[in-house]
Amino acid sequence: MKELNRESNAVQSLQRAFTLLELLAEYPKGAPLSVLTERSGFNKSTTHRILANLIAMGYVAQDELSRHYRLTIRMFEVGSSVVYGMDIVSIAKPYLFDLCHTLGEVVNLAVPDGNDVLYVYMEESGRNAVRVDSHVGARNPMYCTACGKAMMAVHSDSEIAEMWRSSRIRQYTPTTITSFSKLMQEIDEIRAVGYALDNQEYEPGIWCLAISIVDYSGNVRGSVSVSVPVSRVDDALRELVVKEALDVRRKLCACFGNVKR
Repeated sequence: MKELNRESNAVQSLQRAFTLLELLAEYPKGAPLSVLTERSGFNKSTTHRILANLIAMGYVAQDELSRHYRLTIRMFEVGSSVVYGMDIVSIAKPYLFDLCHTLGEVVNLAVPDGNDVLYVYMEESGRNAVRVDSHVGARNPMYCTACGKAMMAVHSDSEIAEMWRSSRIRQYTPTTITSFSKLMQEIDEIRAVGYALDNQEYEPGIWCLAISIVDYSGNVRGSVSVSVPVSRVDDALRELVVKEALDVRRKLCACFGNVKR
């Protein structure tokens, strides 16, 4: 019985410690003991004791003047090591599977590689088989693909300008963007709506929508695209693809610590 009580107390202490850590995350400049006590629902002595333990472990610091408590860089170090150790394919796979089989269309996962996009995973549904010029290991330009433009939009205007200057601009189809001003118009739209489009810009007959995966520090990790033959694209399908893709964007960004997306 004593062993069970010790185990129960240990679990309770752990839960309370995480409660206080999550509360402190809401106060980047620090919070007084009174606020943490009130918001956590713990009594003052319990709150003080747990904070003292967290200070000893290096996760919390107390300002000498204000006496407010705040998180330390230690939390960032632990969190970032987890995020940077994540394999994007393994993390994204279940979301790509669900997206593919909800829509019945080809879904790709791409990562940035210089001024190109590199396709690292593809999910295909047997419902609407379509041949597209993208496969695992394929490399396509950023400026004229949905995946590429979605990732470019995460960068600053000056960074995009440098990507454009260092790219070999080629007109793959009659609708390929070959004007920097036209590209920036699209970039502004992508930033506003949260997704990028490629309407037969790289491959004739294929309409593509893509979203970017951005981590907690604002770095782009990759992009997910849905490819559909233009003959099947109508308002209803377009709305469904946008809705489902934005939902995947939110979930995948959250996996990498970005809960604002």
